[in-house]
Amino acid sequence: MRSIMKSLTLLSSLLMAVIANAQPHTCWGPSHEAQMQARLQHNLTNLDADAATYRDIRFVPIKFHMVADGQGNGAVAITDILDQLCRLNQDFLAHDIQFFLKDGINFISEEALYTYGEYPNEAGDAIMLAEQDDNAINVFIVNEVGQTFSIPSTYFPTEDWILINKDFVHGDGLLLPHEVGHFFSLLHTFTGWPAPYDESVYGLQAPSMAANGTPTELADQSNCEIAGDFICDTPPDYWFTEPFVNCRYVGEVTDPNGAPVDPDEQLIMSYYFDCPRDGYHFSPIQGQVMNADLETPERAYLQASPIGNMAAISGVPELLTPLNGETLPGTMVEFSWTAVENAEAYLLEVSRSPNFSVDYVGLVIYGTSLLANHLIPDAKYYWRVRPYNSYQVCQSPGNPASFETGVELAQANLIGPDFWSVYPNPIASGQSLHLSIFDRTPFRGNVKLLNTAGQVLHRQVLIHHGRDQQFRLPLPHLAAGIYWITLQTLEGASVQKIVISDN
Repeated sequence: MRSIMKSLTLLSSLLMAVIANAQPHTCWGPSHEAQMQARLQHNLTNLDADAATYRDIRFVPIKFHMVADGQGNGAVAITDILDQLCRLNQDFLAHDIQFFLKDGINFISEEALYTYGEYPNEAGDAIMLAEQDDNAINVFIVNEVGQTFSIPSTYFPTEDWILINKDFVHGDGLLLPHEVGHFFSLLHTFTGWPAPYDESVYGLQAPSMAANGTPTELADQSNCEIAGDFICDTPPDYWFTEPFVNCRYVGEVTDPNGAPVDPDEQLIMSYYFDCPRDGYHFSPIQGQVMNADLETPERAYLQASPIGNMAAISGVPELLTPLNGETLPGTMVEFSWTAVENAEAYLLEVSRSPNFSVDYVGLVIYGTSLLANHLIPDAKYYWRVRPYNSYQVCQSPGNPASFETGVELAQANLIGPDFWSVYPNPIASGQSLHLSIFDRTPFRGNVKLLNTAGQVLHRQVLIHHGRDQQFRLPLPHLAAGIYWITLQTLEGASVQKIVISDN
């Protein structure tokens, strides 16, 4: 039976608000506390005491689900997902755990999930259950979650996902590494204190029992195996909210024996979020625990060989069309660029501002070209391309190019979906061509393959459901040369060139 971890609703800004306002929030309810602790204790008993790290890097499949509203708008930017995965792998590299994209990035347009609110949300949970990948860590990135941080279960056979707000998925994001730490059975460093430490209640010398009735962890860590987070290389942490200077706790609270308490503010499993990002880390034993968790039978579904190209990517694509500084005759443009070795996909970014913040569009293209039909007339655009593969996601895009559109009437009879692309291109004779459509409006259309004389060689009906969608077009065996793919809808038609090679 496939394992389950949890649904974790945790927001960085809310956590900082918790710290500032001393409101009692945690990541899960009391009904799951015992399950989490039992799981951690099981992993602690199965550590490899003779090895600080495991000999080989463990590659773990991860599936990102970018969630939009019912009209297909508002989803997290794909570039932020790639930046977050890059940072996640940096945080886990010291512990020989790395994550790779499982079958690309999933796009979901569902209002009930986009505005999830509080857990449980029956409609939102049903969508995640239907969309989750059974062989990956599933990360659903939504617009809204409530202020109750909760995990429904641990190793429970109906749910296996992390739920996170889109505003905190980016290159400096600390939230996802924190959640993945929980996924691999780590507790908060301040476990035992379900609310921030209140000196007016507990005094400057902490009581012998923590707020939840467990022993208070001592500064000399002599009781570390039965107190706090049960991990003996993370110092005691009573969830302090003040006073802090330059990210360091400078208060006077002592442990029950009168020894000063000095938490490690840059442990990822803490609730301190204002330190320099590069200093955040997991402790060595935390790393061993996460590796032990991956060894459990319940995690067998994650113990798979990497899928896809994992090789390093060097260089950036050369932008071919439109030419930098070009003024187009109309509002349709074909974007094209050179292929980069070991790239599986390309993130094409288009915007009306040089910092890519105005009228931004980011699309995953599996080939090296895309046709855009409905750009704004008489407008200046900027574009750039970022290559990546299943594991190598840290590559930056090259320098952007710019172009200007002409008047819309110049192409009144050449219109169709907002964006569409075909790949591979060039393609060997007899192979299947793939067509990607990026459009929020459903339509029924026809695809035709034509030779240079205008003869129709293949025809196929397409039913587009109003979301990012891919179609497979089996091609007949044809002589090498130039051909044309025409996509016809009720609005009109648009055309892309393909090249069929000898092999």
